[in-house]
Amino acid sequence: MSLLVTICIALLIFSFSSAIVAAQTPSGSDPLYPLDKNVSVATIFDNSFGERNVSYFTTVERLAIIDGDVIYGTEAQLLSSEFRSFAVKQPWPGATVVYKYDTAGTAARVAAIVNTAIVRWQLVSPYLTFQQLSNNVTPMNGVLTISSNDCGGCNANVGFGALLPLQMNLQQPSTACNGSCGPNEATHELGHVLGLLHEHQRPDRERTVNYHCENLSPNCTGGATMPAGSDCCSGAPPGCCGNAHNFDIISGLGKSYEYQYDVNSVMHYVSQAFALPGTFTLTPVNTTVTLPTVNPSNPDVPDFERVCKIYEAQCPQAQSCLALGCPYKEKACTDFGSGYCSFHPYADGCGGSKAAKCVEKNEMCKENGCS
Repeated sequence: MSLLVTICIALLIFSFSSAIVAAQTPSGSDPLYPLDKNVSVATIFDNSFGERNVSYFTTVERLAIIDGDVIYGTEAQLLSSEFRSFAVKQPWPGATVVYKYDTAGTAARVAAIVNTAIVRWQLVSPYLTFQQLSNNVTPMNGVLTISSNDCGGCNANVGFGALLPLQMNLQQPSTACNGSCGPNEATHELGHVLGLLHEHQRPDRERTVNYHCENLSPNCTGGATMPAGSDCCSGAPPGCCGNAHNFDIISGLGKSYEYQYDVNSVMHYVSQAFALPGTFTLTPVNTTVTLPTVNPSNPDVPDFERVCKIYEAQCPQAQSCLALGCPYKEKACTDFGSGYCSFHPYADGCGGSKAAKCVEKNEMCKENGCS
């Protein structure tokens, strides 16, 4: 059985339970595409992508959120000529994400959501590990701190940075803000944490998807108003259409984007992101292609391939083992020592030839470095 078939089967098995979890997610406005923020535009220069304009808003913690949901750093760092490194960091060492919740209250609110997102990424990426530390409100360099600040949106840093505190916020419903970051949004944010950027900002987007600036919600702030007959394509006054740069093409996205453009990626905007009511900001070039209108629940095959490319030191061996059906992680038989056996028919009655077959399978896994 090929690795691609193995991944597809795993995704199909997992899809039903994911649909149930998604259905239990609180309804409300989507904080992944917030239209209630005071958005500003800044011109920045970073070592990854050179000079570019970014849309950003700040949280109550004074963090600058660019590209809709990417934590760049503090607003002062964003605007400082001394902070010249974009939010893209290195892969997590050993493909291990070290994380903690800021408080026990946050853990109670979002741990189940985070755990669902982790399982989705680990489904066919078993080389990814997530190490949880004790709750601690103090930011720690090289550690992801998960919060659920009211009205803070769904956002996260991209990748790993040993000398920077890393953060992810998953807003939950409150009296001030109704929108909620559920499992689908958490899966998207973990994609950022692992090192992925937005799929819709790829240089080859226009071959597959059209961006409609005329349908972008102006979201005017500071008392600004849109002139009659104007839209976000032209004629927008200062203070309006600040979210336009969330759709900018970014060049030099790196080797993880060498694969075909993927409209079903968990890192792709939905078709009505930041749009005026009843309109779409993103539509397919080819009418046979359908863009999602809800945030995808599970990473698809290209998502896993891109993460594999980022963690190429750990991924190939793990993917090879996955294709072999190794290792067995549940001890179902106890009458033949320390071997593992979790799949039928070996788990049904462990004596005789079945036990021998299980031992043989485990030995094969060991010989291939999969135990």
